[in-house]
Amino acid sequence: MYYQIRPLWASFDSTYFINFDEKTLIWDVLLVNNEPFLVVWKEKTGKEITWDIKYLWNLFTPTTVYFQKFLANYWYSWYFRFFRLYVQDVKYVLKYELPQIKRHKFQMAEDYVSKYENFETYCGYLKMGDDEIKCLDLKDFSKDLLWSRQNLLVFPDDWSLFNFYQQHQIGEILDVNSTALTRYKKFLQVKTWKIKTLLTTHWWVFQDWKALEKIFVFFPYKWYYKNQQNPRYYLPEVIKQMKFFYNVEEVYFVM
Repeated sequence: MYYQIRPLWASFDSTYFINFDEKTLIWDVLLVNNEPFLVVWKEKTGKEITWDIKYLWNLFTPTTVYFQKFLANYWYSWYFRFFRLYVQDVKYVLKYELPQIKRHKFQMAEDYVSKYENFETYCGYLKMGDDEIKCLDLKDFSKDLLWSRQNLLVFPDDWSLFNFYQQHQIGEILDVNSTALTRYKKFLQVKTWKIKTLLTTHWWVFQDWKALEKIFVFFPYKWYYKNQQNPRYYLPEVIKQMKFFYNVEEVYFVM
């Protein structure tokens, strides 16, 4: 069967196609000649690529794929730019084996595409008011607020992150000093629920969350949360979108 694919590591939106025997879903990720490509449709369009294809359907869960596509549409950006927020260097995808995750049910391409293109799907998010976000005084934060599943703590900068960590000594840290290899390893640990509490800045909230239940955004009024590079986004708004897509129980703005 022919699939239309687009590169995720290029700065342009080119189109290719492959002839692939496996059942492939729209928005699956393939490695073609050790480069990541996104399956976008079932058709024969563009230049054919016919060699060294590896299947990476379990790189992201379906929920994360839907969320990524929504972000690209909502924040007026290309999908590949959000992909790079999740995986910064594809060579580590080749080196470290992905966990074996149950394959999501095969759907017709038309149904799969219409689900993310139909904006009525996200009416719950559009109707979600600020009253669903709780405010918390910084001095009232304690370890007892964290749940047994996964927790995300977001800070505007590394200075406030490390000050908090020195006081509370909880969770795993992912910051600007983390290498690409460290970031990818922690991506896999979050994906497989081996990291339950992650402390990070706005750059690294984009993970394939397994069971995210609580999010704490510290000092949400800081201008650091407005990403000035493409893809441009405002983190407090992204957190509300994460709450909807990942069914997060509680979100706190801590000040």
